Amino acid sequence: MNSSLLLSSQRNLQRENDYPLLRPFVLWGLCIGLLMAVFFWSPLLGFSFFMLFLCSGALWKKDESPVLAFCIGYQWLFVMIGYIYYLITGRFLASNPGDVEGAVFLSMLGFLVMTVGIRLAFKAMRTLSRKSSLRRENSEPYNIKYIFWIIILLYVINWFIEINPYRFFGLTQLFDQMLSFRSVFLVLLFLEIASQGKGYIYGIGAASFFFLPTAAGSLLSAWSTLFFMLFLVFISEWKPWLKTPIMRMRNKKILTGAVGAAVILCTLGLIWQGGGVKGSWRRSLSMEVEHVKPIEKMGILGGLVKEGTLQFDFQGDYLSLIERMSGVYVFTQVLDYVPKVISHEQGRLTWRAIEHALKPRFLFPDKPGLGSNSSLVIKYTGYWVAGEESGTSIGLTYMAEFYVDYGKIGMFIPLFFWGLLIGLTYRLFFVFSPSHRFACAAVITAYLQPFASYEGEIAYLLGGLGLVFLTYGTLLLFLGSWFHRLLRLNSVGSRVKHALSQGLEP
Repeated sequence: MNSSLLLSSQRNLQRENDYPLLRPFVLWGLCIGLLMAVFFWSPLLGFSFFMLFLCSGALWKKDESPVLAFCIGYQWLFVMIGYIYYLITGRFLASNPGDVEGAVFLSMLGFLVMTVGIRLAFKAMRTLSRKSSLRRENSEPYNIKYIFWIIILLYVINWFIEINPYRFFGLTQLFDQMLSFRSVFLVLLFLEIASQGKGYIYGIGAASFFFLPTAAGSLLSAWSTLFFMLFLVFISEWKPWLKTPIMRMRNKKILTGAVGAAVILCTLGLIWQGGGVKGSWRRSLSMEVEHVKPIEKMGILGGLVKEGTLQFDFQGDYLSLIERMSGVYVFTQVLDYVPKVISHEQGRLTWRAIEHALKPRFLFPDKPGLGSNSSLVIKYTGYWVAGEESGTSIGLTYMAEFYVDYGKIGMFIPLFFWGLLIGLTYRLFFVFSPSHRFACAAVITAYLQPFASYEGEIAYLLGGLGLVFLTYGTLLLFLGSWFHRLLRLNSVGSRVKHALSQGLEP
């Protein structure tokens, strides 16, 4: 009897140790949520801040990248930024908002339900998690110089030829995911530099080599990926639960780096979105610039950025960025339109997404396209929005789609299964990867697109998750061990230096 109680208490302690930020985040969430509720006289705002801290703490697993917590937080920002502006000014930036409070409240509950699904998936795969923990304990540091040169070899072609995966017809999505796998090595390099505390010149060189041709490419806003990856690398190494003097100093430096990456991203985002650079670059790509060599494109884009910086108006530009990030706006209109004008679809959009995801285009080249995202917005809000004719589209948001299908209560069932699927695939990445560090780099790269998007259509998110999981999983399963052997630091001296840098016994 005593032994079973002891074993149970040990398991509970282990679970708490696996999520060391859960308890302090809950306390901070309660305090900050209460302050926000009183200061703005809005219980919903206080509840929203509490949900942010609760979900983040529940997903921030020790010694793993907090990419899932980041994705929830990033989606939270798209829900709340417009609502907070609404509370401060008394008006919504976009015209004709619908049920704002209802959309915010349902979104917060949706984040909580997805978090529960992810945690249940983690619990179901606890045995595999133990195996990945053993792999983490036995992992060796990688050679920073080797990773750097692999990145140079993988990305050098981008400086001379823009690789457009959409030219590969039925293989477009598969080829796109194979190209995106290169970013795993970039994140791996950043993780090793942060862990070993050296090789910063290699990190700057690799980041520049990746950033310049990517920014000048035809995929708008792809440049922001670098700063998201850097931010995630920094907070992956931030361990505030370790209280030694060395770790306190290290945590301060890491937090400074994370804040710096966030500030640079926000500044560039203001110039890109509010300064008009994005619109000018889109118009340039629609003309002859699209056929110009990447190196020449960098010069053209540099001129546009300089012009946007000179014309930068903080007051007007930050409002433009807030309006762009008010992703909950469409959901507010859907709540006012469905089922008053159009009845719930009883799962039609969900099954459309599942059918689309189960038929990859490289196997079904005749599969019909989904069409513009804007068509769904027009249908389920009753308002006309810009579409393919203007070179843009507006997403309905996946939560609004589930609401359209199942209503205010039923929408949480597919959200739970979406979280469950995210958690299962996430844990399998740690099984397929040759080392814990490689797995952390893979999940940071893999989940930024299919799980960080609040505005995404569920068909694209589900298909994207399935394809990135199959592509990355296959490459890690069959080539991961080879890369692991190639990149390892095999010398005893290197291992001793690495152990000393971590404050451990060599």
